[in-house]
Amino acid sequence: MDIAAKYPLIPNEFGSMDTVFGIDMIRQSIQDILETPVGSRFGCEDYGSYVHLLIFEQNDSVLESLLYYYITSALELWEKRIKTEDISFVSTDTEIACKIIFTVLNVSQIFEYDYVIKR
Repeated sequence: MDIAAKYPLIPNEFGSMDTVFGIDMIRQSIQDILETPVGSRFGCEDYGSYVHLLIFEQNDSVLESLLYYYITSALELWEKRIKTEDISFVSTDTEIACKIIFTVLNVSQIFEYDYVIKR
């Protein structure tokens, strides 16, 4: 079974780092990919997404189309354990809530991840 350190890296009450595994590890990976701007990771400049470029764009169908493209492209490139099935959006003046529906390939099970973009 794969295991990873839980973000943020803060020691727990025992002085060690908390860990995640299974679907929580995949959800953490999705968040990391979407919140990392392309070009910001030293040694792996292609890692991440372009979602950050859309923070100040107008709430309309063009924004949703671009978000859909940037999210699916980044996840397809960097998270090989999943297949994105659908993404839905709910926008307000201060945030965009993205519900990402995905299939974990090795178990063929559908999960969802709620990703919120603060504006």
